[in-house]
Amino acid sequence: MKMFMTIGSVILFLIGGGLLLFSILFMLAAFSPDQPDSLLGVGLVIAVIALICIGGGIALVFAARRQAASTGASGPANLSLNLDLPGKVSLDSMKCTSCGGVLSSDNIDMAAGAPMVHCPFCGTSYQLTEEPKW
Repeated sequence: MKMFMTIGSVILFLIGGGLLLFSILFMLAAFSPDQPDSLLGVGLVIAVIALICIGGGIALVFAARRQAASTGASGPANLSLNLDLPGKVSLDSMKCTSCGGVLSSDNIDMAAGAPMVHCPFCGTSYQLTEEPKW
């Protein structure tokens, strides 16, 4: 199963991971042995804030993982293409330039960004060109 990640899930992973990293550093600083006894109350407040940030970081990483998994489950998006023929093209009179066989709209499709005609009678393929209007 191939997993596709959107920009939103990547941003959520980065923010959640950064929040986890910095909250762990705050937690280590709150209970540092070098901290004076007079700042023990401040250390506990920092520890509580760090625990809240750890919970937020875990929630963001979990949300990013769910978003990435739901995007990957649907697979790549299907692309539909509507072909508009240029100018006044009458498909009743459209004929193959090689054999003169009558062509229909089913014989025209897009290849490399250009409308291509495939003749079912002689098997030739050529690019559909628009004649000048003047």
